[in-house]
Amino acid sequence: MNRFDTFAMLDWSGGNDTGPRPCRDAIWLGVTRDGVDEAPMYLRNRAEAEAALMALIAAELAAGRRLLIGVDFPFGFPAGFARGLTGCDNPFAVWDWLETVIEDAPGGNNRFDVAGEINGRFPGVGPFWFNGLKREIDGLPRKDTRAGHGMAEKRAAEARAPGAFTCWQVGGF
Repeated sequence: MNRFDTFAMLDWSGGNDTGPRPCRDAIWLGVTRDGVDEAPMYLRNRAEAEAALMALIAAELAAGRRLLIGVDFPFGFPAGFARGLTGCDNPFAVWDWLETVIEDAPGGNNRFDVAGEINGRFPGVGPFWFNGLKREIDGLPRKDTRAGHGMAEKRAAEARAPGAFTCWQVGGF
């Protein structure tokens, strides 16, 4: 017997709006309810994905159902990052800080610029890397050429998962 009635898995993409036609490098949501898989849901941008998740959560709560949501990105950073960025060890302080500086819209966001700004707060080069834009961004290397920033490459969870990406890579392949 499962402790949950519904399982949802979100395959996230940091990319911009991918258009009305489903494509591989986009956001997808899979839902299994009472052991029955629903058709995968194509979500063309982050705003649409957030709205779909909020609707799913509201519907499951209203129906008195237990929901487990999984995502393919980390919710935190390696130990010491919160202090290096915000001056305190509380990981939620990182989220609060990011909320004040990230500008997001279906057509684009400033995550690469913010990553470059954050890198400037740490010694050496990094920790963030992968400038996926055509323009140069001060402090954000295009390739993994980082050194001396003082942060672990992976959290304990990723270190135990072969093939897991580092949270420092802000662009995808």
